[in-house]
Amino acid sequence: MGVQNNKNGTCLTNLTCSMEQGGEDVTYRWKALGQEANESHDGSILPISWSLGERDMIFICVARNPISSNSSSPILARELCKGAPSDPDSFIVFLYLLLMSIPLSLLVLVLVLLSLQRKRKKERLTNVALLLTQALHHSVLP
Repeated sequence: MGVQNNKNGTCLTNLTCSMEQGGEDVTYRWKALGQEANESHDGSILPISWSLGERDMIFICVARNPISSNSSSPILARELCKGAPSDPDSFIVFLYLLLMSIPLSLLVLVLVLLSLQRKRKKERLTNVALLLTQALHHSVLP
């Protein structure tokens, strides 16, 4: 069973029903519960699509042969779709945001470094001016 999401976030998969010693005379029927009208589907493979906003659906497989019949445990669409890969568009958005944050971070870093450099230069000029003032003061005094 391969679970996948398409672009609008709908989970798509095929459920397969089988028996260990199923012969040619075994028939399979899927029952889908939880929709407005309960539905059934003949055959061992049931293609399903389910979206997160939809009401949860329950699927049960019934396998019959001329002697007996057996039902599967209930399968919840929501549980099936939990492990579905993310929408490819959301990955593209994530990648775009990541790539855009790198130049922005570099710009902020450059601005911080320039600000620090400017502050140091101002401090040096202040120190030089102070030293010149002191030197002039000492040279003027006898």
